[in-house]
Amino acid sequence: MEKTISFGEKDESKIAFKIHCSEFNYSAYYCEISRIDSPNLVSKNQYEINNIEIILGFLGTEDPTDLLEKIVEVPSRLNPHISNVVKLMTLLSMNGGNYYPPKIEDVEESILYALSIGAEYKNSFDEETVFRAARNLFRRFADEFEIKGKIEDLSKEVNKRSGNKIEIAESKDFKLQVVGPNAYLRLKKPNGDQLISFGPYVVPITLE
Repeated sequence: MEKTISFGEKDESKIAFKIHCSEFNYSAYYCEISRIDSPNLVSKNQYEINNIEIILGFLGTEDPTDLLEKIVEVPSRLNPHISNVVKLMTLLSMNGGNYYPPKIEDVEESILYALSIGAEYKNSFDEETVFRAARNLFRRFADEFEIKGKIEDLSKEVNKRSGNKIEIAESKDFKLQVVGPNAYLRLKKPNGDQLISFGPYVVPITLE
């Protein structure tokens, strides 16, 4: 019999998924996921083993078979879909089974701080909120594919947080060329320059 794993508040609106995860190798699990109300739409992906272990830990088990043929209910307010439900389950598990997105301003600030010190952007927020925050910042400081007249405003924000400065860099200096809106930047630090790609994405910062 299929067991239901329900996240979020007891009485709130939820979307139900069917999940079947099995160990793929020593570092990943393979999961097939479909929505109960749309069984023909199926997501098949590999997920890092530590994410699955976080979910299992929340469920009080170490047995991977506890994620075989299960029904999972995720709050509708988190906009779950078949491609992000495992990540949301991980996030919900990390927060005791429930999670409310932070203020968008707080996420914007965390992205700006990472940009100002030239660090990878690591967070424990949901992807939807990170994307919205990154998009807001990009619209605030950038025009289409590159930062233009607003680079001075961005440099002031960077300097205020870290004492560093930032300027436009040449895209040819970057090994990774981004297809889509993106700003190629050079962070001026006392110990040397750092090349940074910044864009309106779930992973808004990429270091060279």
